[in-house]
Amino acid sequence: MRNTDIKRRVDRIARGKGRHEDFVNIFLFFRTHHCGRLSVRDVGDFIAHREERGRGEVTDRARDMLLSCRHWLLTENGITPSLEDIKEAVQATLRVATEKQIKDAVGLDKGQAKAALKTALSKAEDGGVLKDKERRVLNYLGRTFIWNVAFTDVSLMEDLVHVLKFHDYLDDADAIRFCEAKTFLALYVIATLHGTPLTMKNETVTLRATFRQETKQLGLKAELPVANLGKPISASVFLFSTELAAADHCDQSLLDTADWTGLPLEVSSEGKLAVIE
Repeated sequence: MRNTDIKRRVDRIARGKGRHEDFVNIFLFFRTHHCGRLSVRDVGDFIAHREERGRGEVTDRARDMLLSCRHWLLTENGITPSLEDIKEAVQATLRVATEKQIKDAVGLDKGQAKAALKTALSKAEDGGVLKDKERRVLNYLGRTFIWNVAFTDVSLMEDLVHVLKFHDYLDDADAIRFCEAKTFLALYVIATLHGTPLTMKNETVTLRATFRQETKQLGLKAELPVANLGKPISASVFLFSTELAAADHCDQSLLDTADWTGLPLEVSSEGKLAVIE
């Protein structure tokens, strides 16, 4: 049976009258009914636990990119990691990589690459001889640092619509209208996740709203503490990206502020990302 409150909120968004609290309630409700669309669960979990996140798609992606980048940097600087560190790093890089990236690099799909990597690591531990495809996979994943976001504004909306249609909260016609709220959803997610600490073993990093220097498109990024090689080295990585140009979707006072760290953000009545006054 459908939840009447959630159905009305979904319908209101589809009519172009959506409010901040509509998305709050929708994501909180569907975090346990997400049909395997993990971005929906993750946003719901962020809403429920904004004080800190130790798991989920965004946190896991940050953790994997940290492992991958740290391994790449150390090997580039002539530091030989332990076998256990290599295992962690190459498995993390495989998780971050897309199907296309793996296919283009080693000529295998991701499932085949995962199987080849498992065999390669086992042989490396036992001193066995690697087959060609096992060597290709291990060399690629061990020498590559891949930057891929956890999800985008487009993929998040696609996932949310899938969940709503699966549970009979949207039909095809309403789904088209619901998707017109993609901009509002993206800004809401940025404002909501901005400032949330992500915990990864001994490290804690903070998500922050910003925009890409090259495209000026809004997103969320974190500074990963990669290593200390005489001085601290960090990697600035995007974990959520959007198609939204900052100049079109930010309040002017926010655009005039160089550093948004620590600023409480919201979606203003004008539909722009803004500092809470």
